[in-house]
Amino acid sequence: MDLATTGAGIDVLLGIDHRDGPRWADLRDARGEVDGRALVELLPTWSTVPVLSAHRADPVALDPGVVVDVCSALADACDVLVLDLPRAALAAGAVASALTGAGAGAGAGAGPCE
Repeated sequence: MDLATTGAGIDVLLGIDHRDGPRWADLRDARGEVDGRALVELLPTWSTVPVLSAHRADPVALDPGVVVDVCSALADACDVLVLDLPRAALAAGAVASALTGAGAGAGAGAGPCE
């Protein structure tokens, strides 16, 4: 999951930017109950790994509530969730505090999401 949404993203680095699937801009209104398993099935993949990033032609400022809801849903759907964080978020400590609550149910009913 690429949370650094300005510039070329992880999908470009992995060579999957041409593949269909939702990007952060498509999830702007994903608030509340997000179906993580359904989202995983729609995401573009690198090998067998689902990838969520911004589209380089449509960088988006992420709403913290959307990030928490999407992260929570994907954490519940997958055994492992890897986050590419922007440096500013790490410095501010905002991501850690936001994800503390998101991780509370992580792993419950998790699937492989290789």
